[in-house]
Amino acid sequence: MIKKMRLQRLAHWLYIRARWLYITRIGRWLEGLNLTGETVEANKYWNDWYSGTNLTDNETIETGVDNLYTRVHYAGIEEALAQILRERKVNLPESHVVDIGTGAGHWIQFFDDLGASRITGLDIAKEPIKQLSEQHAHNSRIQFKQCDVAVNEIPDADIIVGVGVMFHIVDEKRFQQAVENIIKSLEPDGVALLTGSVGWFSYVAIRDDDGSAMKRRRSKRHWRRVINKAGGKLHKVRRVKSPKSVVTPASNVLVIQPGRD
Repeated sequence: MIKKMRLQRLAHWLYIRARWLYITRIGRWLEGLNLTGETVEANKYWNDWYSGTNLTDNETIETGVDNLYTRVHYAGIEEALAQILRERKVNLPESHVVDIGTGAGHWIQFFDDLGASRITGLDIAKEPIKQLSEQHAHNSRIQFKQCDVAVNEIPDADIIVGVGVMFHIVDEKRFQQAVENIIKSLEPDGVALLTGSVGWFSYVAIRDDDGSAMKRRRSKRHWRRVINKAGGKLHKVRRVKSPKSVVTPASNVLVIQPGRD
């Protein structure tokens, strides 16, 4: 009887192992394929998106969204970021925060309210940089710069935040370079908080009307490989709590540090 139970357990373990290997190999094969096709030209796309509109969080999400929806949309990410920073005992009054893909400036205001020493907002599009520079002209602690994080150097920072940004860098070479630029710009004890929808596989999730890819989801394995290659360490992946009735900027916050695993 005992021998039979051991054989059953062994058979079950071999089945689970074989299934895991099968799924993992398929995932790696899919991630190795160039299924992206044409990608959105980021600078033009976001300049067109923001031109002719007043920058608001509502418009950043979608035209017609009300204030209550917007508040819930951001609440889960705000809570996750605050918890991570508190756990790490970050001293915000002595921290320089860089916000990549700053858009309407939601995270600029968030870190300003929390008392960050300096805040720099970066965006690939010139329109939000122009409007935000005018809005915050009175605050010497805040500055803005047009910047493609996959091409340009990022200012040295204690905290780099990218909410709802990295999955829009669809091209893998640009994505790798962006992650390298982010990690290279972190202070030795700094941290990057980047959001994403981390799943089993990496794939193009959303395409524009003309069929060009504009959003790519990446697996945890994919993220870790890119981060390690860039000289960083994936410290943890924090799940974002949110109601099913509201779409959040992303479902996970990736906590990234300098130094390899």
